[in-house]
Amino acid sequence: MLANLSTSITTAVFNILMMRMEGEDGVAAITLLVYTQYLFQAFFTGFSIGVAPVFSYNYGSGNRQRLARLFGISVRSVLAGSAGVFLIMELFAPWMVAVFAPPPSPVYDIAVGGIRIYSTAYLFYGTNVFTRRCLLPFPTENCRRWFLYCGRWYFCCWGFLRFHRCLEPLVSGWRDPLQRR
Repeated sequence: MLANLSTSITTAVFNILMMRMEGEDGVAAITLLVYTQYLFQAFFTGFSIGVAPVFSYNYGSGNRQRLARLFGISVRSVLAGSAGVFLIMELFAPWMVAVFAPPPSPVYDIAVGGIRIYSTAYLFYGTNVFTRRCLLPFPTENCRRWFLYCGRWYFCCWGFLRFHRCLEPLVSGWRDPLQRR
């Protein structure tokens, strides 16, 4: 529930910012970006939910060696998936956007640029989903707190820096002269 609330607030803020910066075309572009985010989010969520019962079984049976091996395989898989999603978004951004917006349009240009910027977040996104979905249910309170603290701290700092970059033109009134008017 809290994740849905934060997603709703973030989407509303992005829509307001894009309406101020780029108008209706910007809102349409951010919508396309959110569609691609949901598509790739499903990959990481599905992997994490699929591997969780195996973690639970090995944890319950006390098989620490297999649990450590499974954790290593899972982390490598998530990191490989993150790199794969990053490459897919970088290489195929024009085709993903062309499904929704025709290529010679302002929405297309804004969305392709936005997807290429946003794709860097997927280098870290998979590990965030994996730790949240799969490792959070472990009964060790210290382990749970550690993962939550590290994840929140890292993504708050990352999000603040990215959000600050979005707000900079609004606060200072500066607009890049090379950008579309």
